[in-house]
Amino acid sequence: MRQLKKAIPALLLAALLPLSGCASMLERTVSSAEIHADYPVSSDEDATLRVESYQALVNSILYYVNEHSSSGTLRLYNYEGNAEEDLQRACADVTASEPLAAYGVRDISYLITRILTYYEVELSIQYAHSQATLDSIRTVNGTSVLRGELSAMVEEQSNLSILLLSYFNGDAAQAEALFRLAYYGNPLCCLGTDLPGFTAAFYPEEGQRRVLELTAEWPVSQEAQQKYASQLSAAATALLEAEPLSDTDHTVENLAALLRTHAVWAEDGADNALAAFTGEPVSNTGLILAMEYLCQRANIPVEPVLGTDGRGPWLIVSTPLGYRHLLPQGLIAEEPEASPEPSPEPGLEPGLEPSAEPIQPPEGEPPESDSPAEGEPTAETPDESPSPDDPAPSNPPAESPEPDLEASAGPEDPSAAPEDTDAPEATQAPSPTPAPTPTPKPEEIPLLYTDAELRLMGYQWDASLYHVCVEAELPPETTPQPVENPGENLGDMT
Repeated sequence: MRQLKKAIPALLLAALLPLSGCASMLERTVSSAEIHADYPVSSDEDATLRVESYQALVNSILYYVNEHSSSGTLRLYNYEGNAEEDLQRACADVTASEPLAAYGVRDISYLITRILTYYEVELSIQYAHSQATLDSIRTVNGTSVLRGELSAMVEEQSNLSILLLSYFNGDAAQAEALFRLAYYGNPLCCLGTDLPGFTAAFYPEEGQRRVLELTAEWPVSQEAQQKYASQLSAAATALLEAEPLSDTDHTVENLAALLRTHAVWAEDGADNALAAFTGEPVSNTGLILAMEYLCQRANIPVEPVLGTDGRGPWLIVSTPLGYRHLLPQGLIAEEPEASPEPSPEPGLEPGLEPSAEPIQPPEGEPPESDSPAEGEPTAETPDESPSPDDPAPSNPPAESPEPDLEASAGPEDPSAAPEDTDAPEATQAPSPTPAPTPTPKPEEIPLLYTDAELRLMGYQWDASLYHVCVEAELPPETTPQPVENPGENLGDMT
């Protein structure tokens, strides 16, 4: 029994030792960490967004805009700033700087209420465009992709294109210039009528990311454009088949020579390529479009250029020496030379008729005279010549002596030059007039130019709008010969 009594306290002590360790563990402090993103977390129960900072406030409003929601609820917990002022500033920032909100939202209104430890905000959003329109916005990065979108818009004759544009620092004027280049870059769509109406608008006007809204109004229907494209393709095929060229002969120079043999240039001619292939009068613009289409058919890289000074279009084409500029003056055929007009006789002023002078008869023949010879019958005097039956007169009539011309001429004028009766009358030769400056023939005008040559001629263009850059240095075998005014006698570029 005694041993049992001694064992019970020992067992109790062993049982209490673990309990002292558990007590120490329960007294330790427990901490946890949560990661909070800038974007608010949506509640599944009431679709309410929790906001704890200004950036979260901006992101919450933008979340509803991207979802095209007309209303939304925000709860501001532990918000340290001025809730009402920050809410007003956040709505203004969203509509002013965010591209989709700047384009799609017309107005954002709100109602803020203080509830114990947080603020509750009821948002009301009015949109300027439908959800389908906003969903159709495509993302575009850079000028090259933008040019592709504009080319597709021209080819499809689309009236509206909305793009979310990045990495483009240009303005609306540059976007409109790119559209005109896309239009002239497709000769199949240039019917020579009025240019399509086009407007470009950015939302916002400045920034790295902006929505670009493009609207166009086309002067002809899609059916008329497709009909013209078929006619142009058939005419170009007939022209190339009439004078076939091998693949190696498809050079810019040969295509230009082929076009010169068929095109008829006129200052007020048609502004389309079809007229150049059918022999109708064609303008500078029509020549450029025709040459561009031939280069496209020959797989020669080519693109139109518009000058910043209002001149153009002209072309940038690929050649063995690199890219070069091609002006319409080099595509105009040489006009046939007119037959020379008879020059006036020496000593006569232009426009005066020469005086009637007796023509000297050949030697040995009697001179012809308009007055009747002596003894010749006239209408006033009867014929008194003897008939063959009359007897011949015994004494022929004596010849009248010739008058002394020198005696009748009076005293000799010392200033007068001696007369030579045998030689023709001498006249004083007129003073030589300077020859007029010849008009340069189209064949003498260079077909291709470098940047340096074209800028010497006064042309200006924005090189940043084009895919390629024409090298500025001249090749060693050429010498620049700038033309002061290449269109002076060939018609101004239209």
